[in-house]
Amino acid sequence: MNDDSSKIEVAILDPKKVDYRQFENEQNLYGKKIIDDPVEMFDLLKETVAEMENRYSFMSELGVDNWTN
Repeated sequence: MNDDSSKIEVAILDPKKVDYRQFENEQNLYGKKIIDDPVEMFDLLKETVAEMENRYSFMSELGVDNWTN
């Protein structure tokens, strides 16, 4: 499968602003940039945790412990 729904994006957090610059042109970079702002990092981490909590709640409601195709 090669559609957008199967695309994986990678978020790179770089608080020192120098460690991951070699990846700044990667196609699957989340938000099309390396995140080096502390506020943006915190917000992304909060959103990620909230999404995982939602997914686990949904899985619990369905009575499943993993996703399958």
